[in-house]
Amino acid sequence: MSIISRKKKNEQENSTEEVNPEESVEEEIKTPQYPPLTPWQQANLEYLKQKAIEDGVPFVDPYAIKEEENTEEDEATTETEEDSKDLEAADDTTTSTDDEPEATDTEIVDEEQESDNDQDVEEEILEKGPANGSFLDRLPNLKQMRQSRLYRRSTLLITIFMIPTLFLLYYISPLSSLSGISVTGNEHIPSEKVLSDMNFSVGQNLWNQFFNRDQYIKRLKNNEERVQSASVSFNGVNHFKVQVKEFEEVAYLERDSQYFPIISNGKIIDDANARAADTLPILKNFKSSKRILKVLKQYDELNAEVRTGISQIDYAPKKDNSQLLEIYMNDGNKVMVNIPQMQNRMQYYPQIASDMAEAGITGIVDMEAGVYAYAPSESSDENPTGTTTTESANSMENE
Repeated sequence: MSIISRKKKNEQENSTEEVNPEESVEEEIKTPQYPPLTPWQQANLEYLKQKAIEDGVPFVDPYAIKEEENTEEDEATTETEEDSKDLEAADDTTTSTDDEPEATDTEIVDEEQESDNDQDVEEEILEKGPANGSFLDRLPNLKQMRQSRLYRRSTLLITIFMIPTLFLLYYISPLSSLSGISVTGNEHIPSEKVLSDMNFSVGQNLWNQFFNRDQYIKRLKNNEERVQSASVSFNGVNHFKVQVKEFEEVAYLERDSQYFPIISNGKIIDDANARAADTLPILKNFKSSKRILKVLKQYDELNAEVRTGISQIDYAPKKDNSQLLEIYMNDGNKVMVNIPQMQNRMQYYPQIASDMAEAGITGIVDMEAGVYAYAPSESSDENPTGTTTTESANSMENE
């Protein structure tokens, strides 16, 4: 009944009231009256206007929407009051209402649906806010940005202060002190001798000793002639590893029935042995390291068959020949050859020894000037039975 009475009243007002065109124009251009706005709301309003101009979209005033909502609520309240008054007047004017046509059920349903849709739109606006969003939503989250920036700065400061702190703690801790040393690669020098010569200080700061490791290595090489090279590296957090490389033993020097090792650089190690190794040759009557090196160089260039057949090499100079060697072979023969010609002429020894064995001769092979093989009791000036005169000997004479 309230909807019917409202419709009748609106028709009566439309028929009785006269519209003034000047008043309607003034209402269209009249600036909407806002309730008092806070400074923040005014700033938000200006921001939304500027944003609408930049995006090229119509400006929607969120505060005008709220005002329209308040106006609609006032109108709804006024309509409710008017409906109650109309119900009171409806009883007195039953005759006049009977003459007017009643609203159909379809119109009533349509008006109820429109009312429900308007209510849904109002609720959606209240839930989602204005169409362009509020100024607070568009601004960055300042609090989160400040917290993130504070976190980064604090992390940087903590890292800067933690590095020297950790370094200081490490420096005063036992980890910065040398706890032990291990020696590898040594065959003839005892590990205790290596450590004693290098004189590392266990329990002291390891970094000072590690940075000065060249001095310790130099001290070791000065004290030990066998050491060819050495290196110092870390073996764990605070443990050193000394890698030693020794000169190879290539021969033995016989003195007073004792045997002294000769290393690959020609030096004689003052470490006498009662017995020499079977695989290395024995040198005798040598005093000069340079001459020893020349002999060892010639010896290294011999083939394996000849090297393994040599038992001892004696230095036996003459007045007219200071380069003469006497080489004692394992088969019982003695070879006389000059140092510079040792490699060239000793390569024919296997053939000569074979011919001597067939002839049943065990004696001397003279390669000083030519090639002569004879028994010890025979003179080299004679042409004894069994003298080796092969093509190889002739080729040596041509040399």
